[in-house]
Amino acid sequence: MNIWDFGMNRWEAVVLLILIILEWLMPKTKYRFFREGFWSDLTLLFLINNGVPFVHSQFPYTFDWLRQLPFTWLEQMSFWPQFVICLLVADFFRTLMHFTMHRVSFLWKIHRIHHSTTQLTVLSGFRTGYGEEICFVLFNLPILHLLRFDFDVINTVFTIFALHGHLLHSNLKLKAPKWLSFIACPHFHHWHHSTTEAIPNGQNFGATFTFWDRIIGKYFSPKEHPTEYGLWKGEKLEGNIVKRFFNPIF
Repeated sequence: MNIWDFGMNRWEAVVLLILIILEWLMPKTKYRFFREGFWSDLTLLFLINNGVPFVHSQFPYTFDWLRQLPFTWLEQMSFWPQFVICLLVADFFRTLMHFTMHRVSFLWKIHRIHHSTTQLTVLSGFRTGYGEEICFVLFNLPILHLLRFDFDVINTVFTIFALHGHLLHSNLKLKAPKWLSFIACPHFHHWHHSTTEAIPNGQNFGATFTFWDRIIGKYFSPKEHPTEYGLWKGEKLEGNIVKRFFNPIF
């Protein structure tokens, strides 16, 4: 299994289309469809779902060697117990990666392209760099293969991550009810992208679940919705978006 085989599938395309229609019918914030940054985000969508898998298909890098190590207890489980454990483990490491990217200056230079958007829409999730795609893989897949989760389980978890990520960035006024507040929602994630630093060094780093933020004191979800998005403290991201995709540090 190649570690980069996570391109867009038909379900992801369907979900994207539904969210785009919902944004048009009942947007949280009024905006023009062909807004500032639309073509940049569309270009990044193409690069992520076509360019990244194509480039890395030329390299025979896999984590198969990790699956030779004697961590076999999870292999004895059926699909659903494996799925629940894999979802929690993978989301923990995604959240850890995300938090680290905000605290380490070198990694922030890679991640800041994602925060450069000033208006969140379903396409904003694609505003990321090549370096962040690498970090995402290296922070997640080694441990999942070391624990020898089934390939179908890993693919299912990563598909859910992708679909949920589109929802989180969508321009929809959605806030999870209290009984579902452990799952990240657009309201929760929009506060992460807000220019308001409600908690020192940022808030709401959780990708799928919110309890990681509650544990480290980074959870913030007031009744009101954020109104301004972008980089903090006047930081600006300039230059060609495609160049920054491949060279996010410069």
